Amino acid sequence: MDKIHLYDKILSPVVTEKSTNLSELNKITFKVPYGANKKKS
Repeated sequence: MDKIHLYDKILSPVVTEKSTNLSELNKITFKVPYGANKKKS
């Protein structure tokens, strides 16, 4: 079984006013592929 590398799914960080405000709450935002989800394969 192939091991899933989560960092391979991160395309780039999102840098907007909203995401900057969220970073103050220790939350970060990333762009990921449209089909990415939390289901295990």
